[in-house]
Amino acid sequence: MLLNSVVISVIVMAVLSLLRVNVIFAILAAAGLAGLLEGLSLAETTTILVSGMGGQANTALSYILLGMFAVMIGMSGIAGFLVKSLI
Repeated sequence: MLLNSVVISVIVMAVLSLLRVNVIFAILAAAGLAGLLEGLSLAETTTILVSGMGGQANTALSYILLGMFAVMIGMSGIAGFLVKSLI
């Protein structure tokens, strides 16, 4: 049964991502669905999800902040300004 719930949750996550749902929400929905399909309660699923993040939350936050910084640089136009000033 574990394989089926994993496959179903990955399909749900992919469909939600293709529907332009925020990736974080898609991951949370897929993880919640996988836990419920395995017969866990919502509280148990949430506890397992949070404990599974563990020390990886700092790394994830760093990547999120780096992505935000890259978007800000792209939207500001400073990259184009620097290229024009160098050429």
